[in-house]
Amino acid sequence: MIEDLRELVRALDRRVPRFDRSGESRIARDAAALKDLALERIARLDRLEA
Repeated sequence: MIEDLRELVRALDRRVPRFDRSGESRIARDAAALKDLALERIARLDRLEA
């Protein structure tokens, strides 16, 4: 599961916002929030495995 979350974070980091498209600002905000949640979950799972 941790590796899947890390891949999600990598994919979100690769994404380039296209602000010329309608709704892109919201998509970028949602992607940033999803990345934050994934990083929090990774940290929590890392602590449990330690």
